[in-house]
Amino acid sequence: MSKAFELIQAQAQTPTSARVLVLDTLLNAPLPLSHPEIQKQITEPIDRVTIYRVLDWLSAQGFVHSVISPDKTRRFKANTHHTQHQHAHFECTACGQVYCLDEANEAITQSLPKQFIATAIHLNISGVCASCQK
Repeated sequence: MSKAFELIQAQAQTPTSARVLVLDTLLNAPLPLSHPEIQKQITEPIDRVTIYRVLDWLSAQGFVHSVISPDKTRRFKANTHHTQHQHAHFECTACGQVYCLDEANEAITQSLPKQFIATAIHLNISGVCASCQK
């Protein structure tokens, strides 16, 4: 049984083959993936519309989060702890890769005034990643 199957079933949801395939792909990806990148990595026959629907469902259920880069590409990353999306993102302007900045959320939430509670963070930082600087 795959981790995706277990995660979906643990939330009392139906682990369809398409949901499991897409979530497994995102769980195994080191970086957020766009729809075409997900489609390329799935070797079983699944049409692109089904992938869009599955991504919307996974987002609504909290299994994944998405970020829209300045070039309007929507990328998806698995929420490993099935929690609310609480971090910033860095997009490399040279290669277009998007990185989740999980550690940034603590600095951001600590800078809030007293009595303020963050429920979601939507911060995109653009620059050049370490790989592109070489």
